[in-house]
Amino acid sequence: MDPARDLPPTHGPVEEFTAPAGPFVLVDTDYFPGHRVSAANDPLPAKVITWAPDRAQARERMRRALDAFHVSGPGVRTNIPFLRRVLDAPRFADGTHTTSLIADLTSQEPLG
Repeated sequence: MDPARDLPPTHGPVEEFTAPAGPFVLVDTDYFPGHRVSAANDPLPAKVITWAPDRAQARERMRRALDAFHVSGPGVRTNIPFLRRVLDAPRFADGTHTTSLIADLTSQEPLG
């Protein structure tokens, strides 16, 4: 997925795929090094869930999980920088966000 271009899926061979692991982190994926992401592929290559007793701790665990995620390959992009931006958005941090948050964040400057 490429948030800088309205979240279209990206495709190509996956050369590196390391998912986060550990307590309170769940990753649901079928990607692996050598997997070829086709243009018709599901744009959600992995689902990551973190749990904690409160929102702030869950956000921090998600940050660590995103830091541990490594995905690379020619033509393959992730939305990890965008997800970090969501985690840092004040409205998301305090739980006052609405469904417009994604549109608001994607209308800002490109994520590069």
